[in-house]
Amino acid sequence: MSVNPKASRAFPRQRGRFERVDTAPPVPPNPVDALALETVVVHPVDFYRSVIIDTLTRDDGIVVRDQFGDYELLASCPALTKAHLVVLGFDDTATSLDTVAFAMRRCRGLPVVLCANVSGDRMVARTVRLGAEACLINPTSGDEILIAVRAVARMRDRQVLVVPPGFADSLEPAPIDRLTRRETEILSLVGKGLSNRQISRSLEMSEGTVKRHLHNVYRKMQVGSRTEAVRQALQSGVLGIGDVTARPGG
Repeated sequence: MSVNPKASRAFPRQRGRFERVDTAPPVPPNPVDALALETVVVHPVDFYRSVIIDTLTRDDGIVVRDQFGDYELLASCPALTKAHLVVLGFDDTATSLDTVAFAMRRCRGLPVVLCANVSGDRMVARTVRLGAEACLINPTSGDEILIAVRAVARMRDRQVLVVPPGFADSLEPAPIDRLTRRETEILSLVGKGLSNRQISRSLEMSEGTVKRHLHNVYRKMQVGSRTEAVRQALQSGVLGIGDVTARPGG
């Protein structure tokens, strides 16, 4: 690597930094950067759907493999087998949150970028609690959508939120129907990282019974994933940090 002499003169204190770059280990490329990021776009409002598609296709590295306005079509969308994520939009004047949650479950485990046009702090909070990998509340620019899509592609274990100013002050834990002792016990083991099979062995019950208990937990907590259930249980006090960090049986 050659050092631009003008740059060295302009930043004399940085000369050592520029020259040491050659000895630094190479940064491995992100696999996402080497491939086209394939998406599926769903929004029941034609105008908003076209805005999202136009925004995504401005980026040469993003491909919209399929798009439609009916959530039901997600169940039979062949593009989901190759897509990296789903951009799912809704307007609270025309779509209920139950419908959106149902649509998210039909995304076959793919990350979801949720573009929501909603009003009122309570509706905003309920939308965020759906647990999408990215949640944009009333996005104001295409840049926000592109940033969220790229961030989700790189950080599967993080949640991206774009919310109105002051929203955090109004966010309160969602009310949770009382979990049974067994449901809480299973949720605690989920928080420790155990699989359904490991939980069934630990509690000496069938794997199907574990799944049934978890289904009841998801329904009561109004969530769609293990991660979101544990996160909400910690936030609401149903579980403590010790419940998800102590060794099983310890």
